[in-house]
Amino acid sequence: PLPPSSSGLCGFISARSLSLAQDVSAKGVSTAIISGGRWRTVQGRIPYLPPARAYVAENGGRVFWRRQGSDRLKEDREWRRHVASMSLNCIVPDLACDGLPPSERPGALWETYRRLVDDGWIVDADGYSTSFRVPFPQPNPRCSIARLQKEVLSDLEAKGMAHSVNLGHVDVFPMASGKQNAGLFVLKQLDVAPTAAAFLCDDENDVELASSVGLVLVPQPTSQAMASAVRRGAALAKDYDRRQLQRRGAHATLPPPYYFCSPVPGVLGTEACLEFLLQELGGASSKSAK
Repeated sequence: PLPPSSSGLCGFISARSLSLAQDVSAKGVSTAIISGGRWRTVQGRIPYLPPARAYVAENGGRVFWRRQGSDRLKEDREWRRHVASMSLNCIVPDLACDGLPPSERPGALWETYRRLVDDGWIVDADGYSTSFRVPFPQPNPRCSIARLQKEVLSDLEAKGMAHSVNLGHVDVFPMASGKQNAGLFVLKQLDVAPTAAAFLCDDENDVELASSVGLVLVPQPTSQAMASAVRRGAALAKDYDRRQLQRRGAHATLPPPYYFCSPVPGVLGTEACLEFLLQELGGASSKSAK
């Protein structure tokens, strides 16, 4: 088991998955870990996860790079500034503001947070710097998803914000962040065309980034939105070129992504996805080689 998140949720990864991830890296593949969680949670899980070149937290609001030949991580401040400037400055890029309580932070994102709190909503901003979460179900029956959509979410874009759903909870963040924008930014920095990228994912907040890459690996859909994307991908599978993981030009026409959905759930599903990726890369896993 991985260390629990601040909300008490636990994740699991098998020793077999770690071994398969090592086999993938041995093929020259760079890894990035992209999460909707707060940086504190992501950071606490790094020792238990495959080594990565980049770590993305808070639905894309924060990007950290591993320094070459070192375990030290450094936040990409240019990305923070870009997110702020392209999101109508709904947050401020000054990292010093991270130390302020949410009730004192400037910007439309935190104004929205305070409005919700004042109106009786339970809102989780503990440990977040560029995002906050509205958990569901709420103890107050008046605080429904339908009401949140009508009174808050429908007005976010005009204020430079967006939202996504993860495990049934609603995350609010600057519109220039999000997993898709941050993921494409990381790929650009690594000089990897989106069509040459594979994305292992499972939930609604992964769907947009999944639509931008060449191969989508789904251990088990955890939302209706992802299940629908898998079905659409299966219908288009006949058009998939099994060799598209080879690097292509940045301006190549994007084909529909190919979705591989594991026939088994849980950690076994993750293992099946990594096995499939290794096959696509033209190599057997260490277990198969034996």
